[in-house]
Amino acid sequence: MYRDATKFEVHFTALEKVIQLGGGLDNMTLEPYTRLLLLFVEVNSRARNDSLPLFPLPVDLLESFQISFSNIEDKALRDLVLLSPFRTLFPDGMDSFARILCDTKSLGGTLNEYYRTMGDELWTDARISGFRICVLLHKLLSIQSQLSGSSIATQSLRDATRISALLGLAAAQRRFLAFPVFTDIHLAKLKDLLNFLFPMVLCHEESNGIILFWQFFMGGMEATGPEDWSWFATGISMLATQLEVESWAAAMTILRSIFWVDSVHSSRGRALWDASQSITTLL
Repeated sequence: MYRDATKFEVHFTALEKVIQLGGGLDNMTLEPYTRLLLLFVEVNSRARNDSLPLFPLPVDLLESFQISFSNIEDKALRDLVLLSPFRTLFPDGMDSFARILCDTKSLGGTLNEYYRTMGDELWTDARISGFRICVLLHKLLSIQSQLSGSSIATQSLRDATRISALLGLAAAQRRFLAFPVFTDIHLAKLKDLLNFLFPMVLCHEESNGIILFWQFFMGGMEATGPEDWSWFATGISMLATQLEVESWAAAMTILRSIFWVDSVHSSRGRALWDASQSITTLL
C-alpha cells in the first residue's frame, strides 16, 4: 500500500468513513497502539505525495511518550525570529510556521545529541527517531494549508523551506523505517520553487541566500539522477560564491544553524559540496 498512492487513498478514505460513522476518533475506543499506528501509517504515506493528513495528532498519547507537541517557550520563538536566517519569513511575528521551524531545528539538535551519546542505538528507539519525526511530518504537511496571505515571493520561500525540511527528514527516516521513502514529488516541487526564487536572491534578496543555500543542499542530497545532482550542485556553487562560503567547515556552520543531522547528512552533503567546488573550478 505504501508504494501505490491510489490503493492508499482508497483504504484511507474508507477508514475515514468508518471513523466518522463511529462518531469520530474522540468517541471511538481505540487501543493506544492502534491510534499511534494510524498516525505512523498515514503520515508516512501522506508524506510521499505531500498531501494533507486526514486525522489530527493524538496529542494526549504523544505527551505520554514524552514527545514534544507545542511546548516551545515564547523566548525560544523570539530568538528564532531575531537570530536565525529565517527571520525574513515571519512578517507577522511568531506564527505557526515559525513554531514548526523551531521544532525542526530542535529535532535536529536532539538527534545530533542522542547520536553522540547512543550511536546507532538511536535509530532503534521509536520514541525518538520514529514518532518524533512523525509528529514533525504531520506539522509540515498540515502547514501548507496556511501558507497564503502574504506576497508570492514569501509564500514560495516558505513552501520551499517546508519542502526542504521534509526532504531533510526523509534521509533520517531511512535509518529506521522498514519501507521505502519516496521524495520525487518533493524534489520536483522544490526545483520549481527554486527556479522562481533563485534569480531574485541573486539580484535583490541577498539576505535570503542562506536559506536557499540550505534548501539546495536538502534537495541535492535527495537527487538520484546525474542531471538533478548537477543542477543542485551548480546552485550551491553560485550561492557559495555570493555568500563567500569558501570551505566545507563554513558551509556546515550555515547548515547546522538551520536543520542538519550530522550522522545522516554529512557524508552525502560533503560529496555535494565537493561537486559544487568542481563546478566552481570549471567556471
